[in-house]
Amino acid sequence: MDAVKYNNQYYIARIDAGTFTGFVPTNTGKWNTFGAQFETIATNLLLAEGANIGDWFIKGGKIVSTMGDGNRIELDASMARIYIESSSGGGDYALVDFGAKMTIDANRGIFETRAKNAPNYSNAVSYMSPTGIFSNMAGTDGMPASSGYTHRGAIVGLGFANVPARTWAINAVDTIVAGVYGRASNSGTAPAFGGFFYDLFAGGLIFGRKCITGTSNNTWYLNREDTVVIGYTSAASVVYLPASPKEGQVIFVKQWWRGYMRFRPAKRLPNL
Repeated sequence: MDAVKYNNQYYIARIDAGTFTGFVPTNTGKWNTFGAQFETIATNLLLAEGANIGDWFIKGGKIVSTMGDGNRIELDASMARIYIESSSGGGDYALVDFGAKMTIDANRGIFETRAKNAPNYSNAVSYMSPTGIFSNMAGTDGMPASSGYTHRGAIVGLGFANVPARTWAINAVDTIVAGVYGRASNSGTAPAFGGFFYDLFAGGLIFGRKCITGTSNNTWYLNREDTVVIGYTSAASVVYLPASPKEGQVIFVKQWWRGYMRFRPAKRLPNL
């Protein structure tokens, strides 16, 4: 339905007018006047210009909030975008507050939030899209204020939980809690890593353990996630190295009991 304003009067194209051009709105064969009848406003069609609806008003084709104190929300259908401006930003764990400008953009397919008043060392932007999550401002504290520490991060994961342990087999890490969990695979030829860091600081390092057990001679096959191999056997164990190791991968070995382990290059597993 087409509607126009002509000489301070609103007109609506007749539904039986068909496609037309060049007919002024006063032509009753093509146009009907839009009055202020209750039926028109309440049930069928509302034309509003500069009107307030609750805490919203219409401005420049957008529905805009009437909030004050530097806060604003815009619903922009023509740009397929929702825009939110806030005088504060960061949340409970934020160590800095530069305000926030948040956008849900259907054209770009992202949710973006950036500083309203960015510092000179970063434009302080984070966004989430189908391709991943990006953040370039280390302003979130990973430690409680009561600790006295200030550990700033761009992405902070605190894995709080209350989960009982469940161990159903040796060498099985079946139930864990993690602040950050990473796993990667690649169908191409480039290496894939669950995490990649420059200048990694580990305030405690725990390796994946492989227990070699048995009271008679046996054979074991390591996987690429096995880092520490401990021999609890009282006999001879032949241990084959991982079949698909990473370049630079390190494996630590320790024999705990009176048996011994003999390590050999990888070979295909039985029945494969």
